[in-house]
Amino acid sequence: MEVYASLGSAHANALPVTAVTIEKLVEDFLEAFAAGELPGRAPTRSTVSLYRALLCGKRGGLIGFAHATQRTVSTKVDAILVRRWLEHEARRASRETLRLRLIAARRLVEFAAARRHVPTEVRDDVRELRAPTAARAPRHTRTEGVADINTIRMLLGAMRPRRRVGLPYHRVAELQFRLGLRRSEVIALDARWLDEKRGQVRVPSDDDFETKTHQARVIDGVDTATFALAREVIAIKARNRLTVSAYREAFDRACQRLATAGTPWPFSRKTHALRAAYATASRIAGVPLSIVALRLGHASERTTERHYLGPTAQQQVSPFAQVPRLSTT
Repeated sequence: MEVYASLGSAHANALPVTAVTIEKLVEDFLEAFAAGELPGRAPTRSTVSLYRALLCGKRGGLIGFAHATQRTVSTKVDAILVRRWLEHEARRASRETLRLRLIAARRLVEFAAARRHVPTEVRDDVRELRAPTAARAPRHTRTEGVADINTIRMLLGAMRPRRRVGLPYHRVAELQFRLGLRRSEVIALDARWLDEKRGQVRVPSDDDFETKTHQARVIDGVDTATFALAREVIAIKARNRLTVSAYREAFDRACQRLATAGTPWPFSRKTHALRAAYATASRIAGVPLSIVALRLGHASERTTERHYLGPTAQQQVSPFAQVPRLSTT
């Protein structure tokens, strides 16, 4: 704590600033952010809620960490505090969560510098920070391999509703596999996303729906059977209320049924496994890695290659199984 007590004094003297409590600073920032008063595109409500959770959350929030280190006013908010916060969170948070925390901290400090609650030198120092290495392994590492089409067919059979009143989430699961969507995306699917003339599904990022990366993307090369399934899922949504949580529960129940039947689902127990299966099936079909990354909405091909591709039973088949001899005797 003595270290924290002495931090930031040099910056504080470099420029006259007005100290406010960290709660006041964060609340003013979130209010301006939600109102679209900060540089950049106005955020959606989900993005504002995300920033509030990152900064104010009872578990892992910046405000809580600042209080724990006795740095409860804006003049004590600097690069060292942010770095120590990220290092503390690195013990339990994923790499993606650390990245989001750093982005939120940068925007907060930029806001504070503009309002003269911190010196501009602090803003510059925080801009130079990089997220530390997460101790927690990436959630989507495919060390156990990726499900092939036959295994997914078995899963879909186990997801079929056993009662007349049950919802056909197995249709949703198949569509997620055929398009490589995230589960929130497949639940939010809308007829406006479909462009059958071009063979594309456009995943938007706007006021009606916000993607995880806040970037819209296009999934091209969509076949007619997938479009037919997409229209069927949209019709199901018109009659019933489909939710992400209920979809996840249906997936979990299917995994339990498979285990009881003696044919356990050996892959990730999350619907994200279907997204990974889409990536691997695409590569087996000859789709370039760069195109697969774009369809999944990844900024880096390395993300696709490391965390979404894996061995499948189909990869044991010779690539020339259907190719006749090229040379003649």
